[in-house]
Amino acid sequence: MVTNKRSAHLQTHSNNMTHRVTTLMRASMQKSIIAKTHLLRLLRLISIAVSLVIAGCASAPPIQTYYVLSHSPTANISDISGQPDVSIRRVTLPNYLNQKGIVRMQQNGKVHLSLTDIWADRLSDAIPTILARNIEATKQSPVEVHPLPPGISVDTIVEVDIQQLISEASINNSNQLTLVAKYRLVKPKHLDSYNFSTHIPLSDTSTVALVDAHNQALEALALDIAKHL
Repeated sequence: MVTNKRSAHLQTHSNNMTHRVTTLMRASMQKSIIAKTHLLRLLRLISIAVSLVIAGCASAPPIQTYYVLSHSPTANISDISGQPDVSIRRVTLPNYLNQKGIVRMQQNGKVHLSLTDIWADRLSDAIPTILARNIEATKQSPVEVHPLPPGISVDTIVEVDIQQLISEASINNSNQLTLVAKYRLVKPKHLDSYNFSTHIPLSDTSTVALVDAHNQALEALALDIAKHL
């Protein structure tokens, strides 16, 4: 009888121990599952944050630099005054040139429009004033830009059609700016038409050198116009 009671007591103790171990294992497994769940959520949040940062960097707008055309640095126009007899009515360009971005010619006839090098004004708006200032310096007399004030007229109206104004590689593969234009001198009951072209070598491949070449080419065009006024 004593042996049976002892065996029953040991069996009960063993069952209790097994239950406790099972309970502890279940609790440990639950904690492990919870920890893994939290870790997965944390990793997911980190992944989302990294994706947002990358997307933000990719969508950030590029830094833009603005450039302006200028008349000849040797032109002395501060003392020029009087009644103008010449006015620049308009300057037209092909649409691909009259963009905010600066345009360059690439190989195989491809044209590259810059998203970072920007004209402060469209060329069709800026060039008339540049031509007027350069012609003033040559003629030493005022030159206006249309539209003129009401009731004011001039003897000669200048219209310029720029057909090409872009950098390209020359025969010896050196870069140059080519300007090809046709201009008209409109007078009362009289019209004179002239063709003009020039090639300006670029000192280097920078945008500053390209803008300087634009200024030189437009100065040469203004000198040719002034010669026929």
